[in-house]
Amino acid sequence: MVFLQSVEQIPDSEMMTDAVPNLAQKYCTRVLALVQELAGSDHPARLWLVTRGAQAVADEPDGLSMHQSPLWGMGNVIASEHPDLGCTCIDLSPDASPDESAKSLLSELLSDDDERQIAFRAQGRFAARLARYRFGTPVYENVPVRDNASLYSLKSDREGQPRKKWA
Repeated sequence: MVFLQSVEQIPDSEMMTDAVPNLAQKYCTRVLALVQELAGSDHPARLWLVTRGAQAVADEPDGLSMHQSPLWGMGNVIASEHPDLGCTCIDLSPDASPDESAKSLLSELLSDDDERQIAFRAQGRFAARLARYRFGTPVYENVPVRDNASLYSLKSDREGQPRKKWA
């Protein structure tokens, strides 16, 4: 089962309103209903949650689609609570054409891979990995989100320490 609704195009004008949390809630509610149906089935199907530009890859912290990002958190919970669904999160490149996105998605759906968090970008296919922090490595001080970066940003005072107040 492939959940694709979250990759719909949202007009910039809607992103300046309360649409972001409303869309996130809508997607998560629909995925929850889908998971409940699949988990209750005698033969549960595999589940893929597809987003576009919801995850930062490598050194590209800007331009995140925040209304889609909660699906990845939900995907982690689904993978933990319902391992039989084989929940996989796929983040398509926000800059790819529809044809490129379709090819990337199809290749992932047909692959026999154990990766559960995949992001496609112009540079290729990326999988989530933990990396050891090296003291002195710069940490992003401002991480804007796609569409209206001035409205949403994450700031830190020191390396790895979030501010107590949001700017």
